[in-house]
This record gives sequence, C-alpha cells and structure tokens, in this order.
Amino acid sequence: METVFSLRYSIIIVFLFITITSEAQRTTYYVSSSGSDGANGLTPATAWQTFANVTNLNNATIRFNRGNTFTGSLKINGNNDTIATYGSGAMPIFTGFTTLSFGSVVSGIAQAPCSSCTTNLNMVQVDGFQVPLCRWPNNQYRFFQSFTTNSITDSFLSDSVSFVGGNVVIRNNYDQIESVPILSQSHGTITFGSLPGPIATAGFGYFIQKDSLTLDTTYEWYLSQQGINQIKMYFGGSSPSSHIVKATTVDTVISIWQHHKNVVIDSIDIEGATLFGIYQDLDTACVTINCKANFCGACGWYNYRTYQCSAINCNMQQNNVWGMCNAYDASIPNTMALISHDTLNCNGNMIGQSFYDQSNGYKNIYSRGFLAVVEYVSSDTCGYDGIHTYWDSIGRYCDIKHFCRFMMDGGGWYHLGFTDTNAHHRLYKNVIHDGFTNPNYGTPTTNVFVEGIYVDAVNNNVIEDSNTVYNVPDGAYFIHDSRQITLTNNIAYNTGISLKIQGDDPTRPVNNIIAKHNQFGQANTIQQICNFSTYNGAYWISLPSILVDSNYYCTSYPTPYNLFGGSGTSPYNIITNYAGFGDSITSDQHSKLFIYPTSFQPNPTSSPLNNSFFVRYANVFGQTFLGTAIIPPFYSFVLFGDPLLGIGNHKKISR
Repeated sequence: METVFSLRYSIIIVFLFITITSEAQRTTYYVSSSGSDGANGLTPATAWQTFANVTNLNNATIRFNRGNTFTGSLKINGNNDTIATYGSGAMPIFTGFTTLSFGSVVSGIAQAPCSSCTTNLNMVQVDGFQVPLCRWPNNQYRFFQSFTTNSITDSFLSDSVSFVGGNVVIRNNYDQIESVPILSQSHGTITFGSLPGPIATAGFGYFIQKDSLTLDTTYEWYLSQQGINQIKMYFGGSSPSSHIVKATTVDTVISIWQHHKNVVIDSIDIEGATLFGIYQDLDTACVTINCKANFCGACGWYNYRTYQCSAINCNMQQNNVWGMCNAYDASIPNTMALISHDTLNCNGNMIGQSFYDQSNGYKNIYSRGFLAVVEYVSSDTCGYDGIHTYWDSIGRYCDIKHFCRFMMDGGGWYHLGFTDTNAHHRLYKNVIHDGFTNPNYGTPTTNVFVEGIYVDAVNNNVIEDSNTVYNVPDGAYFIHDSRQITLTNNIAYNTGISLKIQGDDPTRPVNNIIAKHNQFGQANTIQQICNFSTYNGAYWISLPSILVDSNYYCTSYPTPYNLFGGSGTSPYNIITNYAGFGDSITSDQHSKLFIYPTSFQPNPTSSPLNNSFFVRYANVFGQTFLGTAIIPPFYSFVLFGDPLLGIGNHKKISR
C-alpha cells in the first residue's frame, strides 16, 4: 500500500508540474499594485492592478508583483492556470482585511463602523496580532447545575445583569464547545434555540460572549449589528489612533470554483478571510504550493469534493477552525488529497470562536476523505486534535505537539473509522508529544483524556508502526471500539498509559488486536504500561483475538508499580485487569521487563540527531552507546544506564 501511494503521488506531481508550467503553451500576465486594469497586462510595464481581469483566464500564468498587497477576492474560473509571482522581495499579500477607524473612547470602549462585516466575523487584528472576542468571566468558566434541550440553569447567576442578545458558549461535553445566541434570561436560566450537539451532564461550564457588558479587557471586541454594523472594542486608557485595527470583510480570498483542473497557486501570502483563505470545490489536480494562509475566520486551505488536490510546503497559522481541511460530502467524497511538508501553528486556538462546524473544529488538520496522505507535517498548538483523519489514509513522518489545549477526548493524531469497513489506515514514523495537561477545565472531572494516537469508533484494519509518543497525559496508543489493529515497533514514554484498549459498544466488540515488539516506558509510579477497560458493561472484547506479546516494558523503579491495570463489569471482564488477562490465556509470555534508570532520547525532526553521552548506555536489544548515538529521523531511543550493571538483563513480567 505504501509503495502504491508513494508512486501514485510522485507521478501525479511530476506530471502536473511538467504539464502546467510549460510557458510556450500559455500566456503570461502581470499584476502590480501600481498597474492599471485598462492595460493589457502582458508585461511588467503594462501590468494590471487588481483581480478584476484574472478571473476567466485559461492556460495562463498570472504573476503578481512581490512586495505588493492586493485586497479583495480572486475567483478562478479557468483551467491550467498558475498564480505565481515576479520581481523581488516578500511574497505578494492577498488580503481580506479592512482597516477600521474608531471614534472617541467612552468608558474605555470605542466604536468603528464596518458595513462590510458579516455575522460570521470572528477575526480581528490589533497591530498584526489576533485579539479575542470579549467574554465573561475572563479566562474561566461558570458552571450550570441543570439543563434542558434549549437552556442551562446557573443558580448563582444574578438577574440584575442581562446578557440577552449576546452569545452563551457552552462546554457541553469533553470534546464539544458550542456558541449560540441567548434568547432570554430569567432566574439564572439562560434560554437559547438549540445546540448542534447534546448537553452531556450538569456540572459543565459556560461563559458569555458578544455583549457590551463583557467588554472589560484591553482589545476585546465584538460586532454590534443593532442599526448599523459597528465593532466595539475595549481600549481602556489607550488611544485607538495609536493602533492599527483590522477586521475581515471578504468571505474567501481565493476560490477555485467547481469543475476546474490543473490550477496551481504558488508563493502567495493569504490573510484576512472571514471564512476561507483558499477554497476549492469539485476540482481536479489542483496544487497549492509554498503559500501562507493566516488569520482566516474558518480555514486556511479548504478542499471540498475534489480529486487529487494537494497542499505542499505551505504555512497555516492562526485560523480559527482548522489550518487545513479535506471536507467531505457523502455523494461526492474527497479523494486522494495530499498534505505534504506543511507547517501548522496555533490553528483552532481561540476558544469560543470556531463558529464553522463547531463539533469538528479547533484542529490543525481535519481530513475526511478517501485515500488521503498526510506526511512530513509539523503541527504545533491547537485547541483540540493535532491531526484528525478518516478511513483509508496514510499518515507518516509528522511531528505533532501541544494539542488539546482546551478540549479533550482527543489526541495528537485522532483517526475515526465511522463506518464498519475495511479501511486500510496506516500510521508510521510519526512523533506525537507534549499534549496539554489541563483541558478538563470547565468539566466536572479531574481526569485528563488526552491521547497520543487515538483510534476510535469502528476502525477496521489499522497498522501503527514505528511511531513515538511521549509526554502525553493519558494513552500513548488508545484503541476504542475498533478491531483488526496492529501495533508494531512503536515507542511510548512518560504517558499515563502506554497501551490503552477500551470497548464500550456491545454491537462491535474489540477484537483482532496485535501489539508486538513495542517499547513501553514508565516514567513514574502512577503510569501504567497496559490498561484494558470498559465503562458500560458491554461485551467489549473477544478473548482469543487479543495478542499482546514480545514487547519491552521499561521502568526506572526497582519495584515496578502499577504496570498493568483495568476496570469494568462486563461478563467477559475476567481479563479487564491486565494481570488476569496475561494469566488466563497464553499471551504476553515473551515480553521482557527492564528495571533500570532510563534515558529517553527522542528525535521529532526529519534529520538525524547526534546525541552525546558521558556514560555508556544500552537499549533493549543489547546494543551499547558510548560517547555519541545517532538517532534516526522521527524515531527515539529508550536507553539504560551503565551496561556493566548487566547488559540485556531482564526478567519475564510478573503479575
């Protein structure tokens, strides 16, 4: 499968670039901010000035002058077009931002008219930095004690202040945060229309947004649509004239609109869309390469119902819902998308501002389609999952860190099966690390359900090979309600549980799980190596079909603590405690337990890492290292202190 995917995409990309960059078969046009739309656009000296003449070209290369800024929306209706650059300097900027002009400050608040701002506005900048919507209380939640389908009740909320007309942002589950308009407020009960998702239980949190009464922190803002559209912003004692404040007034900056092919967007800096930086729909073999798409209200690169479209070597930052999205339509699925060598930082990172598809938002990458490849991606900081994939996709050579900042029951790499099909999903040579440790704030639990690689909901036929997960609060490798899952040659260190298997669906019991030749490391006495559990008494597991064997369990503690555990009340749960599992069937008879002071050395980069040591170390295979050790890309070493203490000494695990 890997060879087929690699060859397929290599051929597609090489053929595409050879085909569409042949200048001899196309016309080249130039666009400059100092040009004129009345010119012919055929030379830099006769360049066009705006997007107006670009829309309906075919077989054309349109070059935009570097160092220039172009405002508005570019809609591409042609085939075999390339959007590129000429000249020197920074990439040309395509922007949907409008600079605001504020009036005088009254009680710390100033207003600026914005007739082009829409209800969806959720992106405002001050001096180049994104600023959040106003909220109350600041940086924390209030809690509701009871709820209905369209209301929550906080018995401590006073009626002396009314938030009607604003929005209530409800943490209605561990993995959902919804924002809805407030219709009425009385005796602590806040009433709204409905939520996209269900309210889980009482004791979850909420806060208020988009109300003048919540404006009390510098640069907080909201859009008032009473009479004329105005942005209200809290400046405190600061003067608005000393700042540059911008709001998005263009829904989509670049769109490739339905049934077009072979369009390339190369080296463009896109910013300030109310919705999408780049939007493509029902298109074929389109490539976005070397681009930036930042500060968009929904998504930097949105790929919907396409075939063989790619985003390569792009940078997506501070987009409010996703950095990149392969969107799904049941009748016309997204097929064979490629996301490669991209950098994604701080997308889905503004709590309460993921207005578009809230239940699946707050992620760096959301990829829902068939035969997708996500590779060589750097994902850093997001509110929920680092990367979320579906079905028969491949994920490889990715560095994923700082995920689940304010939502949980997710992970660094979250893969959802969704349908009971033979998916053939492959994850290998990825490094997932440093998940956030407090996304449970606003929930009634002290648990932190932040996983490394999370295979969820009817996954079927998944292979996880040679991945590394470290510094994650809960499961390094979490298998939930899935089957035919194979884990080989993976490494886990300093995680709540190295291997976590949980079954809650009585109609689809967990089975056919193989975990062999993995290295699982315990960094403290609370962490567990393996944990099998169920929470609702379901027939969660088929005993003969779970094979956990020939692994390496590593701990620094002379007396191993809490290595194996589990819970549950299922009739089949004679084996939910891992110790009972190992004794009740012929499994895990060849794993080895190493009890040594442990050194963990990860390499989440694409280059070999040269580490220096002042003492000798050994790994679980008996190899020794003195002076230096070269760690391969996207790999890690679990090493033990001076091998003179006994190279390769181990013992059969005891229960």
